[in-house]
Amino acid sequence: MATSPVFSTKAMNPDTLAAKAEFYLMLSRAFLPPTAPGSHQAFVHILPEELREVSLTGGYDNLQEIGNYAAAAAHVADQTALLQIYSGFFLMPPREVQLHVSVYLDGTVLGKSCDALEVFYRKHGLAQSDNFHDLPDHLSAVLEFLALLYARAAESDGYPRADLLNDATQLNRHFLSTWVPVLR
Repeated sequence: MATSPVFSTKAMNPDTLAAKAEFYLMLSRAFLPPTAPGSHQAFVHILPEELREVSLTGGYDNLQEIGNYAAAAAHVADQTALLQIYSGFFLMPPREVQLHVSVYLDGTVLGKSCDALEVFYRKHGLAQSDNFHDLPDHLSAVLEFLALLYARAAESDGYPRADLLNDATQLNRHFLSTWVPVLR
């Protein structure tokens, strides 16, 4: 069996990988429009506590940031206020923040980064759901894909795990870590 020159497959146990998958899946959902019933409750009360829990298991050192988020979220009065804040940041012109990777990496919507992400998705047998009415480079889609890579790694071992972790690292390096500081 081949070994990875990049990763030790023993470095992360399945529980750590599963926590990382859960962490990124939660973040993915947090960047979707908060239109479902209970979104306010989830955003203000459930998400901060669950992020704390999976961050500890996943080995992330972000408890201060989660505390800052929880403190800010506590000031969001209700579902309507949450939707208004979300719309002001991400939907209504003038948007304060773009949620599409290509805008930051290529300077345009549907840039070459969007195409590269679609190739990356197909490599892992994925296609955009008909229920997702946004572009393939939307932050929620990229974060969900990262969660999937970690979830699959948690369920595998040996070379498949190393390959999945290598792809997760590449996804993070090329499509997230370069522009997320600008988003913050």
